Amino acid sequence: MFTPNATTQFEQAQGRAELSQAVHNIYLAAVNGSRKDWDLEAVGGALLTAGATFEDAQEVVDLVADARRLQALTPYIHQAYALAAVSLGPKVNGRLERALELALAGAVQLLGEDLATVRSSKGGDEVYTINGACNCPDAGTRAPQVNGRPACKHQLAVWLYRKADSLMCEALTWEG
Repeated sequence: MFTPNATTQFEQAQGRAELSQAVHNIYLAAVNGSRKDWDLEAVGGALLTAGATFEDAQEVVDLVADARRLQALTPYIHQAYALAAVSLGPKVNGRLERALELALAGAVQLLGEDLATVRSSKGGDEVYTINGACNCPDAGTRAPQVNGRPACKHQLAVWLYRKADSLMCEALTWEG
């Protein structure tokens, strides 16, 4: 099962950037702990004070921002999943459940209105590009058609993420 979380993403960044344990602790406190009320500028300042270079601090601040956004989106991802499950039913053969795992793991990155990437559920550096269609083997051969397109787990994960984003914006508009 693919369930990397913000800590896993940080550990990957740590391997690339040789970040210290103090920086790791600041990251964890800013995402899940006693400093989750800090704004990103305060997180960056604490990282620089702990000895991170500006580039390393910027990378960690970006990871904190991504993790916080994913935390805020999580209930809306579940809501989008419920809507899709009712609409699609069993015809996507478990792909929707795997798409939910990808979306909740932060594997989806929206790059524009019609462009996104999804990290492979197999780990490693493999990333699939979704630009109207997905370039994964499942989309090319086995995925069932939904609205005239193959519905692989990557396509569905992007749909869940976009729908969740839309639902969150809608909720914020009604609350504000």
